[in-house]
Amino acid sequence: MNDLILKVIDEYIESKEMKEYLKNNNKHLQKWQIIDIICGARTDITQKYDTLKKLAKFETPDEENDEFTSYTVTAEHAKQLLDGLELKSGEVFEISEYGYDSEIKRKRLYGAEPSFSFQKAKKFVLDEYKEITKDMSEEEIADISWWYCLEKYVPDENENLIWTTYYTLSPNGEIWYADNTFQLQLKPAMRIGDFDKSQNLNLPVSFEVGDIITIDCRPFAPIKHGVIIEKGDNRGCCSVQCAWVKNNGDITVGALKHSTVFDNKTFVEVSPLYRAEVYKGKLPENEKMLEEVAEYVKGNEEKGKALCNFITYDNDGVNYERLKGYLTENV
Repeated sequence: MNDLILKVIDEYIESKEMKEYLKNNNKHLQKWQIIDIICGARTDITQKYDTLKKLAKFETPDEENDEFTSYTVTAEHAKQLLDGLELKSGEVFEISEYGYDSEIKRKRLYGAEPSFSFQKAKKFVLDEYKEITKDMSEEEIADISWWYCLEKYVPDENENLIWTTYYTLSPNGEIWYADNTFQLQLKPAMRIGDFDKSQNLNLPVSFEVGDIITIDCRPFAPIKHGVIIEKGDNRGCCSVQCAWVKNNGDITVGALKHSTVFDNKTFVEVSPLYRAEVYKGKLPENEKMLEEVAEYVKGNEEKGKALCNFITYDNDGVNYERLKGYLTENV
């Protein structure tokens, strides 16, 4: 069983630092955390289903029916979502293309059309991907900022089409996320393993106060950076606080594990923890102030907590002048 848990971490966590840290501390991970790692990853749901089935073989009958978390129940939900890709008479998909618009700095809908089979919808996505990326470098492909949403509609007794399920597809057609929990009367365990995004991934982190980290939630938003200013006990969902730069240039603070390190209008579906790494390079000009923050709080959580309170006092963050004044006055 432990070998399988290590394999889950190795396959689903993309950051080398987070991968090694979690593998070395895997005995402290709870079952619900393993489920969350699987469900929220940028990995096709078919692979997630296969992994969950393997884990389910180690469950006792009591664990299989656990009210709060179960590999078996979560695998069953994945199977329901996969089965939902086969349309019955009268049912239809709508395939929509979304992307991150760098001008308005948020998600934008680029087009939508009906599809009468998943196979045709996926072919549409794959054909577009192959055409657009044929002359791209690996770096350009990694920086892709579009994705797809496949929404399923079924007729009711009055032949009105009712929205029942959505699937989030990667640029190359993998189904990363899906949700039908509003349609089904699911067990409470589905609040843990619902495959619906991963904005609240509560895992311990390897980072320390003062570390500048890469925040990579592509394709849903461009790469950005943040500074760890609080770590706390490293267990609570809000314990790790991160300073980051807003679209308007102000600096603010958010809980890294809740993915609140983006402006409100920037919606990401994947947790930063999957790719979070300590950043050693030079920051872009608009994030240069983070270097001063990192130097100020380095290894000193009390300074970090005080700075967090100062920044969040106005809720909306502070501009560079006010930040610089604080750092100068509170050496």
